[in-house]
Amino acid sequence: MGNLTHIPFGLMERRRRERRNHAIATVLERMTGKEFPTDMRDEFLEGGAEIDLVRSGLEASCAALGHASLN
Repeated sequence: MGNLTHIPFGLMERRRRERRNHAIATVLERMTGKEFPTDMRDEFLEGGAEIDLVRSGLEASCAALGHASLN
């Protein structure tokens, strides 16, 4: 794995969530023998709304600043 310091935490989290949700959807399809409904699949597989990414990045920044100010 390369240097991840240039990738915002929220983006990494979104990608991780998208991969996890895709794996869950695939397993459900295999277990049931049915396809995940298209309208539900798109929403389920989405890694997070833009506002979620903004909040995640803001939270990480605030935590880093708080930690830095304590040291």
